[in-house]
Amino acid sequence: MKLIDFFKIEACIPELTATDRNGVIREMIDKLAECGAIAPDDTEAVARACIARENHGSTGFGKGVAVPHVKHPAMSQRGDVGRYP
Repeated sequence: MKLIDFFKIEACIPELTATDRNGVIREMIDKLAECGAIAPDDTEAVARACIARENHGSTGFGKGVAVPHVKHPAMSQRGDVGRYP
């Protein structure tokens, strides 16, 4: 499986408004809910899980680049549509 298999163009955020790690994660997860990748009711649980994952070990590459990720029941195995139609 390739990264492009998980990519949703409508989930892109050209300019984030958040300035801290947790805010960025929450902003990205809110956008996933907005485009239908996860159910709106799952955003808080997914955000908490993703932040906990980052606390355990950073997914940052440096220079502002990171790939925050987490396994969560709200997401399908492919990670693109979850339980939300």
